[in-house]
Amino acid sequence: MIAEDLQQNPLVALPTGEGGLGFDLQSHDEVANGRTRITAEVNEDHPGSWEAIRRAALGAVLVMTAFDVPMLFQGQEWADEDWFDDERLLAWDRRDERTGTVAMWRDLIRLRTGRDDRAGGLRGDQISVHHVDDAGTFAMLRWGVGGVDDAVLVVSNFVGEPVTARVGVPVAGTWSPVFDSTWSGYHPTGSDTLATSLDTFDGPCDQQPFGIEITLDSYGSAILTRS
Repeated sequence: MIAEDLQQNPLVALPTGEGGLGFDLQSHDEVANGRTRITAEVNEDHPGSWEAIRRAALGAVLVMTAFDVPMLFQGQEWADEDWFDDERLLAWDRRDERTGTVAMWRDLIRLRTGRDDRAGGLRGDQISVHHVDDAGTFAMLRWGVGGVDDAVLVVSNFVGEPVTARVGVPVAGTWSPVFDSTWSGYHPTGSDTLATSLDTFDGPCDQQPFGIEITLDSYGSAILTRS
């Protein structure tokens, strides 16, 4: 069970047998009481701009592929820009205006929960952040009971221009994208096709025995699995 944060009170997640409340996790929103959401922080005057939406999408990928329990705050599924006010209704019209962002969250949730079973490693309990470079590229591997042979690779570009990076992978073969945050189906400024499949080269690369060379668009993030 997940409880609302009580000012980081340790009793909330302490077992009941030890005098605590017995919750598994605490959550705390960061967009209430006048605080801003990512899109408004990126561009206060134009929170629906391509850069704001892309950077929010980048954050979405990291949330949904990281270890532990991912959580969304209401309106996040369409990249809402308003801070939370319990006396104000959500701007539901933006959901209909930003159908691409809603579709992106749907696809990420399907991959994470297994309704789309092409990325089983996202439901595992192992994670390795094995690539961070000065060009702004970040990559991690996620896997579970199938071991690294069934690992999922998540590669992200944190800068506002395309980058090409050589990223280590644990298994030779062809690595194919199952998700690309810069696809035009999620935002009209994106590409009409997903990132291409990539064949490995012999390593070592990032402490892995093999590697791939991948190009990501501005603030783009891709999830790849071995074909």
